[in-house]
Amino acid sequence: MSLRMDPERAQQVGRRLLDAFRDQGIFGKTSMPAHVLPQAVERGSREHLHFVTLTTAINYMRDSDALWEASRRTYADPKTRYLYTPRQVAQTDAEKLIADMKRYRLAKKSTKDADIWQTICITLTRHFDGDVYNLLNRANFDACLILETIRDRRYQFPYIKGPKIGPLWIRVLEDRWQGHHLDNLDHVPIPVDTHIAEATVMTGCVRGPFDGPFSELQDAVTEAWFTACQGSHFYALLFNDPLWHLSRRGCRKTRWFPCEYWNLCPVTEYCTEIRPVKKNSWISIAA
Repeated sequence: MSLRMDPERAQQVGRRLLDAFRDQGIFGKTSMPAHVLPQAVERGSREHLHFVTLTTAINYMRDSDALWEASRRTYADPKTRYLYTPRQVAQTDAEKLIADMKRYRLAKKSTKDADIWQTICITLTRHFDGDVYNLLNRANFDACLILETIRDRRYQFPYIKGPKIGPLWIRVLEDRWQGHHLDNLDHVPIPVDTHIAEATVMTGCVRGPFDGPFSELQDAVTEAWFTACQGSHFYALLFNDPLWHLSRRGCRKTRWFPCEYWNLCPVTEYCTEIRPVKKNSWISIAA
């Protein structure tokens, strides 16, 4: 049983979703959890850059809305704002770091999240003068080179260097930080999580029958959106936000078919009424 990709359909779905997202929104939503800045932080500033970089690094197995709200509250408190200054974090005692990251529930897995946060800050301090901007500048603001840099074995960038969070970070930098345009965005794959995968399957851009590991579905979804953008001015990362909302606020909530959200969905005509079903580490998709 193998997966079949339909790049032409993906291009049609992607364009429809992107137009809707930029207009009335996907189910009324036109922004992502990372879009709201902390108070008194200027878009494109170093403060904003460190805020989005460090918060994105612990954006795994979390409710995104809760995570970014917790990060904004942490930044708003003068006592915990130092957490976004890599040099200070690098010198902070682990016990204090954990306590301060727990104060507004920034850390969900206290020790692990604090370790990720501090390890990145130590790497930035040792190799990039404590400034994410220096990392980006050294990579010539090239999205592919930025990802290569954080994945270089000489440095330690846990989680943010991963296949999902890495591209997600690139998207946030280009779309929300906006301190400097990034080149070669068309070479960065869409960050495939369960929401992106589900929306892709339910709109028929990737079809079954299939019964196998989620990693194979991830690869197929990545290829479908990459191929859909070839020869156009679109790039896969552009479709991340609308697809994420389509699943989170529509597909994932669907209880029956025809879908109860059909009159609100901008891509109703593409719905296959087939969803991927997770069975432990395996995914099953009907024909």
